[in-house]
Amino acid sequence: MCDETIHIFQTGKAKYIFLLLVFLIVLFVLEEDFREINFVPRENTKNIVDFHTVRHKFRTNATTCPIKPIELLGDHLMSQREEDQTLLTYFNGICNGKYIEMGGLDGVRFSNSYVFNKDFDWKGILIEVSPKNFARLETNRPNEIANVHAGVCAKAHDVHYVTAEKGKTAVNGILEFMDPNFRQRWWPDISYDSKSVQAIKCVPMNEILHNVVGDSYFFDFYSLDVEGAEYEVLHSIDFDRYQFGIMLVEADEYNQRKSMAVLTFLESKGYKKFLETSGSFWFINKNFYAMYGDVLYSGEVSTTVDTNNNANSSQEGTGHAKKLNEQD
Repeated sequence: MCDETIHIFQTGKAKYIFLLLVFLIVLFVLEEDFREINFVPRENTKNIVDFHTVRHKFRTNATTCPIKPIELLGDHLMSQREEDQTLLTYFNGICNGKYIEMGGLDGVRFSNSYVFNKDFDWKGILIEVSPKNFARLETNRPNEIANVHAGVCAKAHDVHYVTAEKGKTAVNGILEFMDPNFRQRWWPDISYDSKSVQAIKCVPMNEILHNVVGDSYFFDFYSLDVEGAEYEVLHSIDFDRYQFGIMLVEADEYNQRKSMAVLTFLESKGYKKFLETSGSFWFINKNFYAMYGDVLYSGEVSTTVDTNNNANSSQEGTGHAKKLNEQD
């Protein structure tokens, strides 16, 4: 037996086997190192979209175009709390993007997408449940991917929509989704059989998206403001089929537990909260930089947002998104 072993070494077979084992060990170590430097922490990879899948399946179709000074956009900045200016931190100088805006009202008042449609040739899906607002929206925003008149729920069923008198139409909403404190403040005497309440169909977001854009699509930003129904809406989206660059979700000031549930849910889907402004939580896709590698610029824009939740003047462009994406 010893003679045979010596013979194997002499013929070089053992040396070949030894080198093969070394190669396999090195390959294993390199694979582990690669996983460590990926954008996505290893412990979260089961819960969020895989980097390589995102890079090939979900990428923006937007294009680079000249950056516009903020002072030239003033007539088209319609957001209630300057949300559009925060979005411009990332998307000024990017044209032909896509968006979803829920709670679109009439398409102009408080619109976060208006400036992108008018000045950067973006188009998207505007969703509004109020019949009166939707009629105005179709007139004001005719050149969109789609204007949709519907309520959005996790499962299709009938709900009750309350329409306010002139002066407080921005707090119209679905009674079933309203926080009790919100309902007590704005609708203390309302009931399901009130004249201002009507039964409407409520459908999952997946159904709307499938009917409008097909089985899979990427939107550059998603603005969600539906007076208390945000959590319900998010649960009706298949995040394996539909992805977003940035999401801004109205915070529920009357229900902190619901707001925390939204935060936890979106983080599990691969979105990191990077900003909290008055009334909104802001989330960025953890693969944002990979998705926008072809269109990110480093030019002068009028505002930026730092990680301490402050909006201020800056000379930085969307390179800030890369910094956010690289944080754990």
